[in-house]
Amino acid sequence: MSLPPFPDGWYFLARSDELKAERVLTRRLAGEDVVLFRTRTGSAAAVRPYCPHLGAHLGHGSKVEGEELRCAMHGFCFDTSGQCTRTPYQKRTPPKAKLAPHLLREMHGVLLVWHSSDARAPSWEVPNVNIDGFSSLRSTTYEMNGHPQETTENSVDLGHLGTLHAFFDVEMTSPLVTEGAHLSASFAFSRSAGFFGRRDALRAFYTAHAYGLGYSFVEVEVPMFGLRTQQYVFATPTDPGRLALTIAMRAATPALAGAINPLFRLLPSRPLRELVSTLIMFGYENEVGRDVAVWNHKKYLESPALADGDGPIGRYRRWAKQFYGSPLRNESRDLDVA
Repeated sequence: MSLPPFPDGWYFLARSDELKAERVLTRRLAGEDVVLFRTRTGSAAAVRPYCPHLGAHLGHGSKVEGEELRCAMHGFCFDTSGQCTRTPYQKRTPPKAKLAPHLLREMHGVLLVWHSSDARAPSWEVPNVNIDGFSSLRSTTYEMNGHPQETTENSVDLGHLGTLHAFFDVEMTSPLVTEGAHLSASFAFSRSAGFFGRRDALRAFYTAHAYGLGYSFVEVEVPMFGLRTQQYVFATPTDPGRLALTIAMRAATPALAGAINPLFRLLPSRPLRELVSTLIMFGYENEVGRDVAVWNHKKYLESPALADGDGPIGRYRRWAKQFYGSPLRNESRDLDVA
């Protein structure tokens, strides 16, 4: 059995700084285009792509004029709620001329849109993240084969950390916890510090938070450098079997910058954290690139041959069932090995 392609949840469509004032963007979600626009005063909206007048695609040629989106074909204008505000004919606006809006949340520098297979309102929210003292947001997007459940499963798949990523001394430091749509787990591992130009190993401590299957937030601490980062994995299903997987991160100013490089002591705090963020993002892309090479060709197994040391994959899959419009048939059988 294959997984239904579009789980319910909040999905990343763009960074806030990608959607400038009076700009229009088109993104793909769950088999259809989504048109994003931002008004002159900064309000953002997400709507289904076709003008209700005669079907023009609003992501092609349309413009934002002040607080309204103006269709390129006939000049019908719409506000952020989707309501038609005026037409070039200077007559009453047609009662049916209303865009279908998507529920949009803008927080900690990202734009998230709600998707539900049966048009249900969200029963949970993604919490805001305090980004004070952190660098600007860096991101990379991979267009790839895959499914949000498979990519998010990496957050509990301890076995691959040693083999695919060559981390060592991998351990869970707190058990997997699920509460509604939120899943969290903490773990630690050691790895080479080569991306900082050092030969020794460092110990990293991760706490991963998944809110649904499309949004993961990971808090990372590296005591050796007094370093903290905020890392994100956004798995957005674009079409059946296809993902736009975006990784993003921010870094705080390392408390022990001189332990990374003595020259770092000379840099002011803000340029230092931007430099460190760039270095860490390079390493982050390298590691996720290894995962992408696997995800692009793997197959979902309903009844995997789990082994001791895999991590709590069975519990994760049982938690994931809630994000589908109907229960997955016998999904939890043979998933008792943690």
